[in-house]
Amino acid sequence: MQFCLLALLLLLAAWEPAARAALDARSLLSAPATSVGTIYSNGDLAWRSWSWGLSQLSLRHPSDPMPGARASLCMSVQPFGALSLRSSMPFALEGGVLGFYLRGNTNGSDPAALASAASSLGALELQFESSQPSKYSITRSVTLGDLLGPADLAAAAAGGWVAVKAPLSAFAQQQAEGDAPFKADRLTVGLCLQRVEGCTAGGPSLGVCLDKLVIVSAAQ
Repeated sequence: MQFCLLALLLLLAAWEPAARAALDARSLLSAPATSVGTIYSNGDLAWRSWSWGLSQLSLRHPSDPMPGARASLCMSVQPFGALSLRSSMPFALEGGVLGFYLRGNTNGSDPAALASAASSLGALELQFESSQPSKYSITRSVTLGDLLGPADLAAAAAGGWVAVKAPLSAFAQQQAEGDAPFKADRLTVGLCLQRVEGCTAGGPSLGVCLDKLVIVSAAQ
């Protein structure tokens, strides 16, 4: 009887992280919304890649995907490199949320290496851009360290899937009176985009995987 109880407890302990990730995957899109624009999900990229400074970019990486998924987007980001994805339709940065799931893709379990990976994940920047020929512009950048706490960054560095939510208003910039409303058509995720202090070309790259990358428009 005691052996059966112990086996059941071990089974529940192994099941809990996967179940939590599956619940988080549903909760990211569960809020009332007028629309969900999918950028990338489960091996399928809806936007075009204009990326640079990446190595080992795989849109259908089969190892350790999210529960219920068959693949994820995995890459190695070099300093001053970025995953840059362009939409065919410009969109306003109002009343919505950028959401995605992320995990580190670091080999090994050395505590020093995991701590370094967590720090590098925290420095990963996100920004929106407008590629309109008449007025190319870039929003302010937001880092994962601005959006996630130390515990989440450590969990992601160790290979766990972590949910990230960024209000689009966090990227919005004040505009001069009379200017047309800013509309973005690119999302860029990279290292040393605007916050370049301590960055050196040729420095260590950061392995990271993404899935369920969406823009959720808030209900009116």
